[in-house]
Amino acid sequence: MGQMYRWRAHNAFSEVDEVEMLGDTVYGLSSHSLFMVDKRSSEVKTLSPLDGLSASNVNHISYNANLNSLLITYQNGQMDIITSDGATHNISDLYLKQMSGSKEVNDIYMQGEKAYLGMDFGIMVINMRKFEIESTYYIGDESSDVAVTHLALSKSRIYALTTDALYYANLSDNLMDYTYWHQRSIPKGEQGGIEAYNGQVYGVFNRFLYRLADSFWTRIDLSTRSRSLCKTGDELYILPYGQGVCRLYKNEEVKLQWPDKVYSAILKD
Repeated sequence: MGQMYRWRAHNAFSEVDEVEMLGDTVYGLSSHSLFMVDKRSSEVKTLSPLDGLSASNVNHISYNANLNSLLITYQNGQMDIITSDGATHNISDLYLKQMSGSKEVNDIYMQGEKAYLGMDFGIMVINMRKFEIESTYYIGDESSDVAVTHLALSKSRIYALTTDALYYANLSDNLMDYTYWHQRSIPKGEQGGIEAYNGQVYGVFNRFLYRLADSFWTRIDLSTRSRSLCKTGDELYILPYGQGVCRLYKNEEVKLQWPDKVYSAILKD
C-alpha cells in the first residue's frame, strides 16, 4: 500500500501589515496571509482554508470589541467572522454577487455591533452579531458608485473619504438616500486616513496632519511627517515616518511615544 500524506499550508511573513487581538490570541496580517500567536505559549501558526478560512488572500482584519469577534475580509469578496468561542461564520453574499467592479474592502471601521466597510462602490454595513450584510450605501449623485478609501464615525456622524472629497451624513438620517450625504473639499496629495476625535475631524494628506473646522482644513504643524492615523478608545495616535508613535491630545498637544510601549499594550496579559 502507498503512504497517505497530509497536506499543510506554509506561508512566510516578514512584515506585519495589521494586528488585532481576540482574547489570548493575537492575529496578524502579512502579505495577504493570516497568522495567529498564542500569547500564553508564544506559538505562531499560519492560517489557511485548511484551518477553516473561506479563502487564501486576506484583505483586512478588524476586531469588534463589543462582541469580542474578528472580521476577516478577502480579495474575492468573501468574509469570515471569528467569534470568541473560536467558531468561524462565513458571509458570502458579496462573493456570490454578479458585478464587474472590485469586491475588495478598502477600509473597515467598527462601531457598536456593526462594521462599516469602505468599498469601491460605496459603503457596506455588516451586522457582526447576525453575520450578515445589513445595508449598502451608494453615496454618489443619483446613487452612483463612489470609491470610499477611508471611513470614520463619531457618535452622530459618518465620514467617508474619497479621492476627490469628504462625504458625511448624520447617522440618524436615511443613509441609503444619497441626498442626505454632503461633501467637503479635501487637501490634495497622498491620503493617510481620517478620524473623528474630540468633536473634530482629522486627516492626513500629503504626509501632513489637518483638522477640519467648519468648511476649511487647517494644517497642524508637527516635527515629523505623518503616515497615518489610529484611534484606540478615546485616544488618537499619529504614525509618523520614522521611529515612535505620536499621541494627539485634546488640546492638540503632540507627544512622542516609543514603539515598545505600544507593543506592550497590545501583547500584555
